[in-house]
Amino acid sequence: MRNRLAVGLLAGLLLTAAACGGGGSKPTASNSTTKVSTTTTSGEVGTTTTARPTSSTGGATSTTGACPAPSGATTDQQSTPAPADPALLTGVEAHRDGCHDVVTFTFRTAAPGAMAKYVTGPVTADGSGATVNVPGSAHLVVRMEPAGAADIVAGGTPTYNGPKAFAPAGARAIQGLVFVSDFEGVITWAVGLGSQVPYTMTSSGNTLSITL
Repeated sequence: MRNRLAVGLLAGLLLTAAACGGGGSKPTASNSTTKVSTTTTSGEVGTTTTARPTSSTGGATSTTGACPAPSGATTDQQSTPAPADPALLTGVEAHRDGCHDVVTFTFRTAAPGAMAKYVTGPVTADGSGATVNVPGSAHLVVRMEPAGAADIVAGGTPTYNGPKAFAPAGARAIQGLVFVSDFEGVITWAVGLGSQVPYTMTSSGNTLSITL
């Protein structure tokens, strides 16, 4: 009788211990899973929330920033001194430098004198007085003298063989460049723009440059 009682008590104690051990392990696993999930979710939300507005604000500021006018630029008439000898035009090119457009006239010898100004009304060719179509609603006319686009000494051989009208690729302000006329030692080009913008004109060696 005593043996049966002892065996029964021992079995009851073993069952109780097993039940307590199983119940203690389940909450621990549950707490661990909940903690990891909470930490991961919180970290992802925090990263997304703080990073995106910063990136968006920075992009808007850099994209919408105004382009400053070149140093010393103006919309008034400008001129450079003229040398004694005539210059022969060999090339015209335009490109974008940062947020400015640059037009460069290249000559065989020293650059000629130049006078640039915005004109109202139609652009006309020297000599014939014919109206020349120039794109844009604002026209900066550049007259260069003494200069020519053909070598008279060499029987009138052209020294400039580039296009007479073209639109520079990637330009910010320039809509087109047009060779207006070459008459009695004066070369005239027109720069077509959407509106008048301040510009500078500089002469150096055999080049004449306009920066807008």
